[in-house]
Amino acid sequence: MLGFNIEIHSLELNKLPGGEESDDSLLDWLWLMKAERMEEYEMLAAKNPSIKQTVDILKRLSSDRKTRLIYDAREKARMDERARMRGEYNKGKTEGKEEGIEEGIERGKLEVALNLLAEGMSPEAIARSVRLPIEKIRELMN
Repeated sequence: MLGFNIEIHSLELNKLPGGEESDDSLLDWLWLMKAERMEEYEMLAAKNPSIKQTVDILKRLSSDRKTRLIYDAREKARMDERARMRGEYNKGKTEGKEEGIEEGIERGKLEVALNLLAEGMSPEAIARSVRLPIEKIRELMN
């Protein structure tokens, strides 16, 4: 039997070691998440080219109202599409279950009808008992 191991890490940014002068790239990213002033962003961007790209994108998105509105509209469209897909998936799953149940009931009726035929019961009585058309019962007899 397989088990699942889940590892959860939480980041307590208020407990970050040292200051912004760290030589550790990972700590720089953590400091970026904690930064509240543009000066902090700029200082981290000057140290790390990847962080600089991120800060440049953040500046671009946050400085231009039109760009921010476009970004928000794209995010909303993406989330709406996800919700629509989830709804369609659940709808399909429900329909599949219903079809499976109906098919199972039909198979069960046919099995009972075959057993009753084997016991010598008349086709008409079987049709009434299992609520199947008499034609189906006659097909089973062949």
